[in-house]
Amino acid sequence: MERFHAAHQDVSVELNVTRHPYSFVGDKPIAKGAELKETWADALYRYMGSTGDFAQKTQTASRMLDELGAAAGIAFDIRVKGAHDRENFYVDSQRLVLWAGHFGKQEELMSELNALHFSRAQSAGERATLMTAAETVGLDAAETATFLDGDELADAVWASYKSTIEEKRIRSIPLFVFSVPSISAVGGPFRAPGRDEGYVVRGSGNEELFTALLELMLRDSRAGKRTLDAKAAPFKQDEWWREPTAAEAAAADTCTAKA
Repeated sequence: MERFHAAHQDVSVELNVTRHPYSFVGDKPIAKGAELKETWADALYRYMGSTGDFAQKTQTASRMLDELGAAAGIAFDIRVKGAHDRENFYVDSQRLVLWAGHFGKQEELMSELNALHFSRAQSAGERATLMTAAETVGLDAAETATFLDGDELADAVWASYKSTIEEKRIRSIPLFVFSVPSISAVGGPFRAPGRDEGYVVRGSGNEELFTALLELMLRDSRAGKRTLDAKAAPFKQDEWWREPTAAEAAAADTCTAKA
């Protein structure tokens, strides 16, 4: 965003973020308070084939992460426990992220949890980590503790786990979908399609990729339509895309006219 604004000081961008809880392993609860046994290193070893020398494989994976992290100013620590969903579904952390959104703290909390979990080996599956993150971003400690003691938003997390896998057919994360309602470029797995499709980034992207995406959306916004040319090719939708129904197309045209 900073890079884009430096290049376009006369352009304002309003970005509204909606997060959807996701789990790789499904929507079946495990016993609450289950002990976190597996480390991120264990998960990396299994991901790389579960055969061969453990130390060598994890060192290789760690070196790759270090190289990627260095470019973004992130120092990874693969010793964190419960780093993979096989042992813990992180329902409390997902609940807390949703709850923090009520106070305008969702993105701040997510950034702090990521730093604690992936850089300081303090698992997001542990109550102490959640409390530390909440207090760091300015959430009231007593209110946070009361919230975590209950089950508020747990149903929303489980429902999201189920729908993202079974209904939306999402198989990898992160998945970013950008919609620009002013030109009816709307869609992705969570919204009915507009006249044109939304903009999609599958997996992690670097600064150059997202800057290119913002430039593309600016171009299309000024033109008043989504143009699917070579520049747009990296940001096209995939298997969930469908043609809008007549009613959806009419509604999209009405919204565009009002905008």
